[in-house]
Amino acid sequence: MNLLNKIVNTKKEELINLRRKFHKHPERGWLELYTTVEIIKYLDNLAYDLKYGKQILKESSRQGLPTDSEFKEASKRAYKWGADPELLDEIKDGYTGVVATIKSNKPGPTTALRFDIDAIGAREDCSDKHRPMRENFSSINPHAVHSCGHDGHIAIGLGLAKCVKELFVQNKLRGKVIFIFQPAEEGVRGARAMADTDILETVDYFLSGHIGFKSDTTGQIICGITNSLYTKKLDISIQGKSSHAGAAPQEGQNALLAAVNAVSALYSLTQHGSGMSRLNVGRLKAGTYRNLVPENAEIEMEIRGENDEVISYLFKKVKDVFKGIEDMFNVSVKMEIVGEASAVKSDQKLIDIVKGSAKNVKDIKHIIKEDRLGGSEDVSLLMEKVQNQGGQACYLMFGSDIKAGHHSSNFDFDEKVLSTAVQLYLESLKSLGNINL
Repeated sequence: MNLLNKIVNTKKEELINLRRKFHKHPERGWLELYTTVEIIKYLDNLAYDLKYGKQILKESSRQGLPTDSEFKEASKRAYKWGADPELLDEIKDGYTGVVATIKSNKPGPTTALRFDIDAIGAREDCSDKHRPMRENFSSINPHAVHSCGHDGHIAIGLGLAKCVKELFVQNKLRGKVIFIFQPAEEGVRGARAMADTDILETVDYFLSGHIGFKSDTTGQIICGITNSLYTKKLDISIQGKSSHAGAAPQEGQNALLAAVNAVSALYSLTQHGSGMSRLNVGRLKAGTYRNLVPENAEIEMEIRGENDEVISYLFKKVKDVFKGIEDMFNVSVKMEIVGEASAVKSDQKLIDIVKGSAKNVKDIKHIIKEDRLGGSEDVSLLMEKVQNQGGQACYLMFGSDIKAGHHSSNFDFDEKVLSTAVQLYLESLKSLGNINL
């Protein structure tokens, strides 16, 4: 048994306990107050150089922010759960997430590792068939659940940080390792605000990964994900004018009718010859009473494209549709981008390094070199930042048996994947030159 394996073996129980702690206390994007405070406390005990709050987020680049009332509710909830009040005050208003750095006095590369920390806005399955319920670590937040594995990602990041600190103490670390705990991945809202700061400007290598999804078997690994979809998430508000629907309908400006016609027109836009495209309207809300001409409407939608040409085309056409709707129905339209991602493009050289490293992890039985994502992930913006300045980036999938699909109320994964992921990251850091054994 090699040194890295021994170090990870001593962390297996702690990794599971960490995962279950964060699973029990889920928080949606930009509301991860308790989560952020607990990450800070854990890493501070390891004497990492920590940055958080406005130090790691460009304020104007934060997307899809919750309402003031949601921030206040989240703060009260985090305080009730035992979060440190002074730390809470530093990250209030949704300045969540943490960046932790450890630097050796020996020359070596700068490697960044990213872990997303937010939960889904849904309720968790409360039946006895669901293991978190049976074993008493199900969500105590009625507005959120970790049904995408980010609780596991947090545990992996913290466990890995503890292993790296041990290697630092043993004088086996080279260069610099940066741990990025990113808020608001769901809805692809959080990475932009981090990418627009300087936290990645000196990074040579960037690694991130996800539990399950395209790799749903324990002991499997996908060494690199490529060809995800560009995406933009859009919120549109339509403002018209109300009037009595019986006595004076001609005086109204019907926002609902404008919205329905817009949706119909939008679904004619998805074809493009240069690549796959997607468009979906997920929510339409309009009007107040049955006898009033509706004066307002809200649309939540998304567009996706296989390349930049497709997404740019779709975005322009969406704006054209709503410009036409304004003219046709005499309404005003406001559009806001509340999330976005570019394409995940893992570097082949780094994929090969991860593949070689995976051969040294005994619990990995099936190695897949690469696969397509099929969806969107805002880790792409962080990867792109590193790649544009000459570094390399790679996005992995950690195989795990799962009980239900991602985002399902009864989602759960095989916790064996936690230690497997930590060891693969360690082996990859060794291959990259950050660990000298």
